[in-house]
Amino acid sequence: MIISILKEYGFKWIFNRTLYALKIKTLKIFPFSDVLFEKKVKIKNLDIYNINGLQIEGFLINLTKIEKQNIIDLADLALQGKIKAFSSTIIDYGLNVQWNYNPLTNKYFNKNLKWFKIPDFDKEKGDIKVIWELSRFTHFFYFLRAYIITKNIKYFNGFINQVKSWVYLNRYSYGPNYKCGQEASLRMMNLLLVFSGFKFYGLTTNELENNIKIIVEGSYRKILSNFFYSHKCIRNNHTFSEICGLILGSLLEKNTNRYNKALHLLNREIIYQFSCDGGYIQKSFNYQRFSLDIMCYIANITKGTSVFTDESISRIINSAKILYNVQNKDGYVPNYGANDGSNIFPLALTDFRDFRPIVDSIYSIFKKENIYPKGLFSEKKYWFTECKSLKKTKLEKSSFSFDDAGLYGIRNNENFIMISNNKFLTRPSHMDQNHIDVWVGKYNIFCDSGTYSYSSKIGVGLLKNNAHNTISVLNKPQMSFKEPFLIYDWTKKDIVIHSINSYDGAIISKNGYTHRRLINLKKNIILIEDIIAVDNDDNNVYSYFITCQDIEVNKINNTVLIKRKNGLIATLKSIDEFDVLDGFVSFYYLNKDKAKIIRFKAKRRINKNHILNYEIVINN
Repeated sequence: MIISILKEYGFKWIFNRTLYALKIKTLKIFPFSDVLFEKKVKIKNLDIYNINGLQIEGFLINLTKIEKQNIIDLADLALQGKIKAFSSTIIDYGLNVQWNYNPLTNKYFNKNLKWFKIPDFDKEKGDIKVIWELSRFTHFFYFLRAYIITKNIKYFNGFINQVKSWVYLNRYSYGPNYKCGQEASLRMMNLLLVFSGFKFYGLTTNELENNIKIIVEGSYRKILSNFFYSHKCIRNNHTFSEICGLILGSLLEKNTNRYNKALHLLNREIIYQFSCDGGYIQKSFNYQRFSLDIMCYIANITKGTSVFTDESISRIINSAKILYNVQNKDGYVPNYGANDGSNIFPLALTDFRDFRPIVDSIYSIFKKENIYPKGLFSEKKYWFTECKSLKKTKLEKSSFSFDDAGLYGIRNNENFIMISNNKFLTRPSHMDQNHIDVWVGKYNIFCDSGTYSYSSKIGVGLLKNNAHNTISVLNKPQMSFKEPFLIYDWTKKDIVIHSINSYDGAIISKNGYTHRRLINLKKNIILIEDIIAVDNDDNNVYSYFITCQDIEVNKINNTVLIKRKNGLIATLKSIDEFDVLDGFVSFYYLNKDKAKIIRFKAKRRINKNHILNYEIVINN
């Protein structure tokens, strides 16, 4: 284990993690030593976000009565402390909002405990993300949007009261809401955006502005004082959100030196985290969207894209291009990689799984192009950029090979297969090598199981091979891991040959096996062959196909009928032995739905290799 971690993570990463661990240990032994890490800040201005209120109002006023009512209903619930969390679930935090309370466990986090004394994972109190989700202030967008639609002052008063309540219950550096620099940054970003919107309509008070300054100064201090962790130890979406916080804070305190340093860090981090073809370092569409959302926000507060280098812009656009190519016609994408339900700017009346809002926004901001006809998903870009003079551009979806991103696609009309096969240069999060997603029209018939929760046994189980449409060799996961996030013994990507209708790719597991997968799509037939070489005579080789929650499965002899309520979609046939198991899938954080898992057992061998064959026939 230690040798693998040294080779894969590198001495520099281990050194930085050790330094940070020593810092936390020192703080716990000598709590008042935290003053040594504190940075001084002085916010001079709150008017930073460039909001075009008339443009946004023009879009919202033209919604249908039902669409407007959807926004109003969510705003009214938020006034009662009932918040749409993780883009899917209404969670009741109480009429007098309890900012340190987990309603799912009915437990409070100690608001008088220094942030470094609060554990990351507490089985009794539950997932800390339930606390953080509320304090991201994404529900404030519903207050502002409902006000724009109705001009009812109660939404502004709700905003004032909840900001005041947050200040009262969250002292700087105490409690769970000052534990994470990323959360501090997101809180600051959303608060200032919504404040700018209300101020556009002439709505503000001295007390509100003072309370916002208290939150912003505390959040900015948290980021400055603890940036080492996100910058040197994890380097993922956390780093981008905190860099955005650094840019935002430096603009608010008019500190040119800090501003220029933050911009330098931004472009350097874009080159590090996005590959040339647009692939994202975390191998997750959820976090890829998250990071692109940050780019939209930065472009607004810095008044354009000139702060981004040409190479940064190229990688950002290419990243949006990947998300465009993996969409179905409703904008849904595969449930690829770690997924915590993050949608930091819920500024469109479309489902969390619809990625058109972010792709539309990136093309509008960075290319000044409209690539979709106007729809509900269009709202987001109206919050970030001027939309009057955008050029209409048509993009086509086709088979693709994003080799750096580790993503390969085969398309035939509306039928689509996506395969993941990565050459890992940084820490993996899911054991999904040679996983395939299969889409028939707009229906995702075979999918990734998802994430569910980072702090539960269920979530840990969903990291593994058998939660993906790939091979599992009993007691031999693709990679080794230590809960909850440390994965080592990374798989090696072997040769990949890809064409418009075929894929031939292999992985080598350091845990004793190789897996080669061949796929051909011919009209309405998908042919798949798996060839597995195991280092010993282990006969426990299985292949999994996980259906989505809205798919019905019927087994008849050697055939599986894949159905929805409106009829047969496809059949899955094989000469190999298989059974159908009960399972679940999670497309939204802390939510799971019943699903069926089709499990094949390898019994045939050719030249000591285990062989499995399947045929998917699409019912056109």
